[in-house]
Amino acid sequence: MFCEKCGKENPDGVKFCESCGNAMENAGEPAGAQSPVESVIGGLKKEHKTIALGVVAVVVVVLLLAIFGAFKSGPVKVTEKYLTGMTKYNAQKMYDATEACPYLVDEDKDKSEIKEEIKESQEYLDDAKQEAKEEKIKVSFKNVKKKETYKKSEVKKIEKYLDEMYGYDVEEYPLQGVARVKATVVTKEDGDKDSSTRDVITIKVKGKWYVMQSLSKSTVDYILDDWED
Repeated sequence: MFCEKCGKENPDGVKFCESCGNAMENAGEPAGAQSPVESVIGGLKKEHKTIALGVVAVVVVVLLLAIFGAFKSGPVKVTEKYLTGMTKYNAQKMYDATEACPYLVDEDKDKSEIKEEIKESQEYLDDAKQEAKEEKIKVSFKNVKKKETYKKSEVKKIEKYLDEMYGYDVEEYPLQGVARVKATVVTKEDGDKDSSTRDVITIKVKGKWYVMQSLSKSTVDYILDDWED
């Protein structure tokens, strides 16, 4: 340490300057020691920095979850799930993509009843799969793309139609979005291949997308163009 009076360098810890005898103000304190105030300020700075980093980390995680959630349950993804269930004869996938919609769930049924219905549907699909195998029929799909997102005013009109025509509880489960998805369905039979396009109407309820089998493109066109609400 250096003497503030004469500038002489002294060993750390001495109480008086060896050159001029001046009292050393920081005698007995370790080199680089902080005052209590400096220590508190430094601690606050570290704490604020840690909090800031934590907030940034939380924001990043929320954004990633939102992006992943949207990617996972969007119109295209739910259509792919539905078509996979259809072409792979998987009743559970088809149920998750369609019948699990709050509009269609019978709240009086318990999980065991729903499970039994899915089991019965799977038995029917297993028979269809075996028949297709015997007749050498294979069905697949490709080029699943979102073609149209309906405007808020159009969504409201579709919602009113579902309420009046089907009695869906749109007050409890308001319609949050409607989108049309187009896919190519390929059927192969005895070496012959046939391709056709298919329009799928998807709806968003409670933040999740579902395929609405009761709505076709022509039905939606009728609702928006001709139906008098």
